[in-house]
Amino acid sequence: MLYRFIPSAFLLGLFASVKINFLGELYLGEIFGLGYVAAQIFKLCLSREQKRILLFASFWAGAQLVSDIYNETEALDAMKGVLSPVIFGATFAFIGGYLKNDIQRCPAMLTGIILGGIVQLILFPNPYFLLNYWKWGLGSAALGLFAVYVSFYFQRVESYLIFGLSLCFSTLSLALGSRSLAVFPLIASIAYSFFHRQRVETREKTFIWRLGIIKSIIIALPLLIILNYTLGFILSSEAALSLLPSDSATTYRLQAAGAYGLLLGGRSEVLASLPAFWDKPLLGHGSWAKDIGGYQNEYLYLRYQLGYLSHEGADYTNNLTSMLIPTHSYLMAALVWAGVMGGAFWLITLQKSLQLFINNAASLPYYFYVGITDFTWNVFFSPFGASSRWNSSVFLAVLFASAKIAELKRKSVVR
Repeated sequence: MLYRFIPSAFLLGLFASVKINFLGELYLGEIFGLGYVAAQIFKLCLSREQKRILLFASFWAGAQLVSDIYNETEALDAMKGVLSPVIFGATFAFIGGYLKNDIQRCPAMLTGIILGGIVQLILFPNPYFLLNYWKWGLGSAALGLFAVYVSFYFQRVESYLIFGLSLCFSTLSLALGSRSLAVFPLIASIAYSFFHRQRVETREKTFIWRLGIIKSIIIALPLLIILNYTLGFILSSEAALSLLPSDSATTYRLQAAGAYGLLLGGRSEVLASLPAFWDKPLLGHGSWAKDIGGYQNEYLYLRYQLGYLSHEGADYTNNLTSMLIPTHSYLMAALVWAGVMGGAFWLITLQKSLQLFINNAASLPYYFYVGITDFTWNVFFSPFGASSRWNSSVFLAVLFASAKIAELKRKSVVR
């Protein structure tokens, strides 16, 4: 389906992407979401799948409240921690409700959100953006705009062209120090080439549908391990490293040389967050969990022992920059802060999102292939801050709304 550009949707996305500081970082779109839910609380018109996400978000908020009371968390920290799933759910409901009335609004709204985010970064840059403008802002925006436009504003774009452009983008991203931006578009374009535009009636004959989600994840794990060590081998080669900027080469060389490869080297916070979760699995450590159990000390020691720190003393002092328990993962942050119920939200949300995507992959455009790859990675390997909360809720709302329409169209064709 070819979409039209709707100026009002673009303006909504542009304004919604403005970030303000009020009891922490908030987006105007999140404030719109809270107002929308407050006004429609008794007449929210949502699908069963959307209601399920909101239900488990409320369970997560309740578990966080109990954890904060038990751990005697400071009032401001507790307020921000408990409100985080509430804001996430409200934004999800607001965007979903807005698109339900007219799905044609989707690409213009997404374009406004992406451009608004870049304008904000340029006008009010954060330290990460100043350190690497591509990795922490421009690269994601460029990929997002490309995905939106080839997905919604062109009648048909051949998969080989998408793969070729993705390969160029990945090469540039690797050179500019962003491995995730290098890998995600390639994974998305390969999956898109394989699954997109398959005939609906033969969809169940492909292996991914016969296997189901759980078995597919079980198969994906060894593939991830193989990819981990393959990349580690490549990035241990001086010939490959010589093609990269010196700072990126130094980082990749050290991470690839560790005992368990590149993946753990880049996301080693699990060495701290997993023991922290096991210490308090039911109630967690509370919002913005402070490290009063010595997890950072043990974490840095293990990193040195496993070969992920080049100099014990220097790296030790340079890495003690936060008083919080290291997490660097949607899932692990929720588990450490709120216990099992916090983690359950992300596992259930991821499971439902993958199910919706797989069931409708034949009719979903490239944007969703990029988005589901990014979201799956983020659940396990990215920190959950204000930007992550906003971007994830927007993507999930768009996915759920679009998948619902795709399912209705498929049923009408079958009939």
